[in-house]
Amino acid sequence: LRYRELAGYGLAFAMAAIFVGTNPPNRPEFRTRASAEGHFLLGSYLATPKPDGPGDLRRAAEEYARSVAIDPAAHRRSALARVLYELQDYDGASRQFSRAVAEHPGNASARIEWGDFLVTRKEWEAAATQYRKAIELAPGGGRIPRSLNDVEYNLSTSMLADGRTEEAVSL
Repeated sequence: LRYRELAGYGLAFAMAAIFVGTNPPNRPEFRTRASAEGHFLLGSYLATPKPDGPGDLRRAAEEYARSVAIDPAAHRRSALARVLYELQDYDGASRQFSRAVAEHPGNASARIEWGDFLVTRKEWEAAATQYRKAIELAPGGGRIPRSLNDVEYNLSTSMLADGRTEEAVSL
């Protein structure tokens, strides 16, 4: 037996039990949310590297896509985009990040993740735009998953790469 794998399944079961316990199935929206969350959790498990090698990214992408089809929340689209990026489907990743921001324009986390993706593509100005907007949406770092300093660092790095030294230094 592989105890780590069993522990992973046990953790997923415990999370599902907590979810069901706090979201009674007699609510009409339960089926939709529960199904989307179930696919999302399975995708997260499949994407996680295992002791004997990497996660199953193709199956993870399929589960994340099912989750997004049911409930296109920003965190679901971003997770799908990250896996597509790992699978080197850069166009697919870009579409998912773009849609996450278009559908949830007030979500600072989605903008940061899209900015990070744009940096990997060397699209400095577009990345800087996303980082700036994230900072505007969450002044003082509120609702940003990383520290505000990290986001400002990424913004200044994008500006430096784009040759905008004075603007980067003035942050």
